Amino acid sequence: AGASFRGHKIYKSMEKNARGGSAPERPARRINRGLFILNGECRQRYLYVDILLVEASRSYCHVYLKDGTRLTVTSPLLALERKLPWQFFARVHQSYLVNLLHVDAFFGTSVVRVDGKLIPVSKPYRKELTEVFNILEDTSKRLDKKEDKE
Repeated sequence: AGASFRGHKIYKSMEKNARGGSAPERPARRINRGLFILNGECRQRYLYVDILLVEASRSYCHVYLKDGTRLTVTSPLLALERKLPWQFFARVHQSYLVNLLHVDAFFGTSVVRVDGKLIPVSKPYRKELTEVFNILEDTSKRLDKKEDKE
C-alpha cells in the first residue's frame, strides 16, 4: 500500500512557508556582533569589541565603552550577562562582567585591570578566569645594567 510522506523530513521542508511559497527549512538567522541598546527613541548597536565592562548598580547596569562613554541600562546584571556572548564576557564579581579581550593585567589573583580601571575578582570566579588566559608564570629575572653589558 502507499506510504505517506507526511512527517518525513523532505516533505516538511517542502511545506509552504509564511509567504505562500515552498522553501527548505533554514536555521534562524542571527547577527551576533553587537548588542542593541535603547537610546532615546533609537536602538543603537554597540559592538561587543567596543564594550569594556559592565558594572551592576542595583536594578541598573553601567556599560563602559572603549571611547569613554558610559551607558546606563535598566536591566539586572544577570539578564545582561545572558545577552552577551560567553566567549568574550565573564563574570568576575557579583557586580562586574568584563570583556576578556580588554583585560590587560592581573594583580595577584583578586584584581584585573581593564582599560586602566581596577576590577575586583571574587574567589568563586578566580580559577575559571585564570584558565581562560595563556599565562606564563614569572620565570625571568630583570638584568641590571652591569649584568646586561657582560
